[in-house]
Amino acid sequence: MEKGLRHPKARQKLKNIIDNHCKPLHDLWLDEIMPKHVEATLLAIWHLREMSRD
Repeated sequence: MEKGLRHPKARQKLKNIIDNHCKPLHDLWLDEIMPKHVEATLLAIWHLREMSRD
C-alpha cells in the first residue's frame, strides 16, 4: 500500500492514521473483527479534517 505513496510524509501520515485510528482493532483477533468494527474505524478516518491542505 505504501508503494503508491512516494512522499515520505504521506507514508508517515498513513502509518500514523493506522496506528492511532485502528487501535481498537489491534486488540481483536482476526476472526473477532466484525463489519461494525471496521465501519466505526473507517467512519472515524473519513470524517477527519484534512490538515495538509489548510
